Amino acid sequence: MGQQQLALLLLGVLIVGTVIAVSIGQFGSNNIKSNKEGIAASLRALAANASRYRQKRATHSGEKGSFSGFTVPANLAEDDYGRYYLRGIPDTVQVTIAAKSSFDSVWTAILTLDSSGASSITYNGW
Repeated sequence: MGQQQLALLLLGVLIVGTVIAVSIGQFGSNNIKSNKEGIAASLRALAANASRYRQKRATHSGEKGSFSGFTVPANLAEDDYGRYYLRGIPDTVQVTIAAKSSFDSVWTAILTLDSSGASSITYNGW
């Protein structure tokens, strides 16, 4: 094999290697974004569940309603994106639901839902 053919072969290997490296990086980035969005969607579903719980208590007790006694349902406590649990004790004013990513246990998200129905999610470690 001539010197020119070896140089072309080496150039081809470098180009293919670069393309593979860039593709792997993009896949990882999309995987992280997908995990974060999945956790946010699951937290919002749990917030809707907590809100229904609060409304149901108000209907049955005649009071304004409370998050007291709310728990994360067993069938919603874990999914492909992470694990979900209560942070603190739910009360009449707010409930806080936390999530730990199944992709990386350092990544957490915390959703706080108040009695007006307003919620916010904060992310840590992403």
